[in-house]
Amino acid sequence: MLPVYGIIAIAGLVVSAAIASGAFDYDRELFGTTGFALAFFLALCFPARWLGFAGLAGIAESILLFLTVAILMPFCAVILATSNLPIADPALSAIDRALFGFDRHAFVASVAAASPGFIRAMIWVYNSLTVQPFLLLAILFLTRRAVRAWTLLTAWSCALALCVAVSALVPAYGTPPYALEFIAVLDGARDGSLRLLAAPALTGIVTFPRFHAAGAAMLAWGFHGLPGGRAMIALNAVMVVSALFVGGHYLIDLIAGLGVAAAAIWGAKRMQARLVR
Repeated sequence: MLPVYGIIAIAGLVVSAAIASGAFDYDRELFGTTGFALAFFLALCFPARWLGFAGLAGIAESILLFLTVAILMPFCAVILATSNLPIADPALSAIDRALFGFDRHAFVASVAAASPGFIRAMIWVYNSLTVQPFLLLAILFLTRRAVRAWTLLTAWSCALALCVAVSALVPAYGTPPYALEFIAVLDGARDGSLRLLAAPALTGIVTFPRFHAAGAAMLAWGFHGLPGGRAMIALNAVMVVSALFVGGHYLIDLIAGLGVAAAAIWGAKRMQARLVR
């Protein structure tokens, strides 16, 4: 769990520095009420573990940390997007065509015209990323796989931080259709019109590398060997594909996301092994 707290501390410093410098303002209710609630319930997890409720404390702590990361990282992405580097869509599109002979927008448009029901199914699978992590963390702690749970959360946090950092260097819009309304947030961060860290900014503005692909790979790794794990692995394989159809992403975005997941899992396993020793 220590690496996750470290990543949260770094993300918190980035957000705090942006606010302290005057570059951004913040939503008092979100940062005050929500931040206090997260800190308060996290603090309760430690005595709960000491009193013998290790499983329940692990579930609560991991979910609260997951939520904290999920709030801080989008804000970090918005802050870093103010670097306003050149949009990388032409380069990413050219890579798709050169390496794979693939035009994502034309391909998805043809599939959507032929099978609207397929696209609706892909949207459902794509959105399952918001639910699966909570389910998986609970199952891992309830089945006494705490090390894997913390490894998963560490990998998840590292992968998200890496995706956010790289996206600042390779900002892109992708191609429609989009599953998330993020264009206004990305444009606002780049042109200076968005300077309030609040709930509307909590959206995914990262195109390259795509975290949906990374998240799907990490979830598949986490579900491996669990009851019903094969079905969940299949679901997450489809999630990678769904990001191509409804997430607005180039094929190279997804491949890069899978590479991020592999590196994050490898690094998290090494960190957890050292902590266990």
